[in-house]
Amino acid sequence: MYLGGRENGRISVGMGVVLAKGYGSMGDASEGPLKPGDVGVLVQDMHGVDQPYEVRVMDNRTWRYRLEAICLESEEDLKALSTFDKTSDGVLEIPGGLIIESPHPYEDNQDVYTVVEMSGATGYIVTFDEQSSTEEDCDYVRFYKDDGHDSFWGDDKYSGGYQGSNKNFPGTGGRPALTIPAGRFVVHFHSDGSNSDWGYKITVMGASVSHYPSTGESFCT
Repeated sequence: MYLGGRENGRISVGMGVVLAKGYGSMGDASEGPLKPGDVGVLVQDMHGVDQPYEVRVMDNRTWRYRLEAICLESEEDLKALSTFDKTSDGVLEIPGGLIIESPHPYEDNQDVYTVVEMSGATGYIVTFDEQSSTEEDCDYVRFYKDDGHDSFWGDDKYSGGYQGSNKNFPGTGGRPALTIPAGRFVVHFHSDGSNSDWGYKITVMGASVSHYPSTGESFCT
């Protein structure tokens, strides 16, 4: 699984980023925890503000940067992510969170359950990748509150996008992220017997219920 890349020509949540050339002259970027040679993960995009990009580094510190101060990591930069642990299929641990995604495209007749429980987290911020797309209402993601699978956080079904249908994935199309005020929850993906699409990619960042988020040089050229 590749963490990072470019979506529609822009940086988005869940991508790995590094400092851009000339970052020192761009706001207070030089005072932040991201240093030359480090790779951070973009955890929040505050559209319309001066320093919209909140980046988390491997010791879990965060800092907000201007667009011009950061850029996407290259294949070489990705070596710095070697301590990010891959777990079960479709789950990748990143600083302070997880990326959970389906195969692209996903398969028919699936029921996949992923338990999210991070040490020290009392809540979570959940966002989907803009590319997320499924058959509306038939293939969907649901966030159960517990293993009983009776009650859920947010909407009953997060789905849509297939053949231009409406979709409601949190954190996409200007929608707010989904906040889950619990230390543990279960991600469920269901697909029926026909019409698969790109699937989903979810970034889950651990947070406090009382405060939701907010070696050698390596530069972009």
